[in-house]
Amino acid sequence: MSLTNLNPCRWLIDIGFVLKTPMHLGNGQDEESQKDDQEVWRAGIMLDYTGKPCIPGASLKGALRALADRQHILDDKLKRLFGHADGDKTIAGLAEFRYAFAQKEIKEESRPHVAIDRVTGTAQD
Repeated sequence: MSLTNLNPCRWLIDIGFVLKTPMHLGNGQDEESQKDDQEVWRAGIMLDYTGKPCIPGASLKGALRALADRQHILDDKLKRLFGHADGDKTIAGLAEFRYAFAQKEIKEESRPHVAIDRVTGTAQD
């Protein structure tokens, strides 16, 4: 982790982290492909400008906000840091979250899953 004082009111905090469990950040677009002569769908992955997986700043912000909630950090501090809605206005927080880029090669793996039909609530064929 490194801290850089950009000016008296602004800091840049540069951190690194390691994912201990698999993570999927989709891009909202599934891809059709073939495997063992069967049609399969592969969930699209969020990629950076070089084609490597990345984590959007909004996802990091949401995860850190959820962690702060679980740690019972005072609500006024959370509002200052992360921002909040005040009636019909949105108040920006002091923290700005940017994309996290992979520093090493990412191992891609496939995991089968079952799709749930939104209407019936049962497994889709």
